[in-house]
Order: sequence, then C-alpha cells, then structure tokens
Amino acid sequence: MKIKFLLLALLVFLGGYFFIDKKGKKPSKENLSSENSIEFGVEAKNDKVAIQNNYQFEQEKKEPSKEVIFSQKECYAFSSSDKEYLNQVVTKFTQENVIFPSSVLPYLTELSEEQLILEFESGNNSAAYVLGMNHFYSSYNSNWHNPYLGSNVPSGEGKPINFESEAMEKAREWLWKAAINDIPIALLELGNTYRYESAFYKKENFPNWSDSDFNESDFYKRSKSKELAYKVLFEEVTSGYRELSGKPLNDYESQMDKLQFEGKIEEIEGIRRLWSLRRSEAGKGKIVELLIPKEVNESIARMKKLECSEFY
Repeated sequence: MKIKFLLLALLVFLGGYFFIDKKGKKPSKENLSSENSIEFGVEAKNDKVAIQNNYQFEQEKKEPSKEVIFSQKECYAFSSSDKEYLNQVVTKFTQENVIFPSSVLPYLTELSEEQLILEFESGNNSAAYVLGMNHFYSSYNSNWHNPYLGSNVPSGEGKPINFESEAMEKAREWLWKAAINDIPIALLELGNTYRYESAFYKKENFPNWSDSDFNESDFYKRSKSKELAYKVLFEEVTSGYRELSGKPLNDYESQMDKLQFEGKIEEIEGIRRLWSLRRSEAGKGKIVELLIPKEVNESIARMKKLECSEFY
C-alpha cells in the first residue's frame, strides 16, 4: 500500500513538472519557426507573419522606399496655371528665336509678302525666314502661305505637285538672308530646298526609275551635295540651339563623307567661305550664339518634371 502511494505521488510530481515545462517555459526560436511543431504549428506561423508584416508597415511609414524618395526629389505638383506659364515662357522664346522650323511668331504667318518685307526692313529678322518658307512652299504648291509654320502644323510633308524655279530661287535668297541675320535654322531649310527640287526632278524626268537608280545619277548627287553642305554648316556655326531642343547632332558631315560625288569638297568649302564673308560684312562673327535667359532655362528644367507630377 505504501509502495502504491509512493508511485502515485511520483506520477503526480512528474506530470506536474511536464505540465509546467510545456505551459510556462518560453518557446525557443526553433519551435516558432519549425513547420513540424505541434504546440506552435499554424498559429505560431501566422503570428510570425503578422508580426513581420506589421513591422514592415511601420518601417515603411518611418522610412519611405527609394522610389518614393526619388519621386519626392524629382517631381513637383503643378497647377494648370503653372503649366500654362512655363509653356508660355518657353514657347515665346522659341518663337522669337525660331528655334524649330515651325516656331515663328503667329502674326507673321498671316502677313502678305509686302508686309513681311517691311517687317524685315524694320529689323525683324524672323520675317526673312517666313518669306523664305512661304516662297519655298509656293514653289511646289499653289498656295503661298506655308501651313508648316506656326502651331497648327499638318502631319507629314507636302508632296511636290508642281515646280516653280523662280519661287525656289526667292526661297533660297530669303532663307540665306535669314541665316546671315541670326536665324540659322534657315540653313537646314535651305538645304531642304535641294531635296524637294531633286524629288520633283525625278518625278518629271525619271518616273519609272527606282530610288536606288536615281540616287546614282549626277543630278541627285549634286543636289544631295548642296543639301548636306548647308546642313553641315548649320551644325558648325550654331551654339545653344541643339542644347535647347535636346536633339543630338544629325552627323551631316558623316553623310557628306559617304556621298560619292567629286564636287562635294568644293561645294562645302565654297559655302563656308561665303558664310564667313557675309557674316563679316554684317559685322557678325562666324558662330551664331544663342543666349538662353535664366528664366527660360529654369522653365525648361521644371517642365521636364511634369511627366511624373501625376503622383501628387
């Protein structure tokens, strides 16, 4: 009887020891993370995930992600009036300086030939550019006013439907005057007059020729040489224009090097000499400097951040 009592007491003691160990002892890390744990199985795993998620959320509130930090540094919230003002500043500058082929002051596009000549004689050099572009357009189209000037530019290029050599010569004369008088974008368009003339020449005289066959003709090579000569000159004598437009060099000189035409060297050298002479006669240096005002530079920098402003 005494032995049974002792055994019973021992069992009670051992049972209490294990009960305390299971319920009172702090679980180990192995028990928390073990997928095979019985007591700390699914519940413990869910608790761990919840704790981790909560910790991550709290950290994100304290420390924004790199993407958020980047957007805060690079993007700004602009009101519609801010956007309109920035656009007006940049547009006004590009129009006054004819930075792009179509960027001219709107009122000039509505003037007659006589009115534009008076504008130029009064000191508005942009009028010479508009005169040249209007004559350029009328040389292969029945209309005189060039629709590719101004803000409502049609898509694509106008195809030559006729060719008036007299109008084309006037176009080249006025575009050259514009370039000499600090509108260098006119050099690019002056070059393009030879491209259009070449296209019309092919249409009229060699309608059945392929482009590759025509490109081997002396007429094409001579026209291409003149086109590239003016475009090479543009890249040589401009400063600030490419920086403002954000466009890289078109590498017209490389295209000229590849052109198989014996007279190309004389062509570009002759235009360079004439440019230096006429600029000197006008009291100007060889390079056309474009000085970009601080306000315009700042406006351009701010406008570049408009793309990501939708985050705010």
